Amino acid sequence: MVPQLDTSYWCSQIIWLVICLSILVVFFKKIFLPKISASITIRDNHIKTIKRSIDELAKEYENLAKELNSIDEKKIRETQRILNETKAKCDIILNEQIKNLDLKNKNTIFNTKKEADELIKNLDTMIKKEIDNTSQRLFEKLFGGK
Repeated sequence: MVPQLDTSYWCSQIIWLVICLSILVVFFKKIFLPKISASITIRDNHIKTIKRSIDELAKEYENLAKELNSIDEKKIRETQRILNETKAKCDIILNEQIKNLDLKNKNTIFNTKKEADELIKNLDTMIKKEIDNTSQRLFEKLFGGK
């Protein structure tokens, strides 16, 4: 017969089973479980530290994003101000140039009108002289003398 099935050995087998299981339980309780527990605690602490770091980085990111938006808004306002100032300066320069051109045009028109008036006066005098010269030549040709 097989010794495992012989009931006379069962008592000693149960005793050894209890002793072995007790030793295993003690080893697990005193050695393995504290190490596993410490490892889990360290892991949990590490995870908490990482989560805090992530939260701090998220806050820092939000602050940087706000600061960047603020800088962008300032730059946009500054650019708009510079554009407005430049436009105003260009308008002033353009108006001055228009005034200068208007003044030059008025002077040119005035000078041209003055020259035209002088030409008309001179033309009148030149016509009279030409009429006199022509009539004198005609008289000389007709009457043969001065």
